[in-house]
Amino acid sequence: MSPRRYLTADGRPALSMNGVAERLGLTREAIRQAVARGRLPCERVGRRLVLVPTAALRRYRRRRGAVSGAIIRPR
Repeated sequence: MSPRRYLTADGRPALSMNGVAERLGLTREAIRQAVARGRLPCERVGRRLVLVPTAALRRYRRRRGAVSGAIIRPR
């Protein structure tokens, strides 16, 4: 099942933290830490929902692949 897609306040496509974790194959906690450290930009909607714009996710994936030397293939 593909992650649910959202829109940010300014209309950009975004994913929830669970969706980002699923896309990257990481845990939700790892994504939460990346957000907390400022490595992955996000927008908070209400008290609980945190959205990561898909453009920010693409930049994060490129940086992460460049640093680790891993090959990250788009889905």
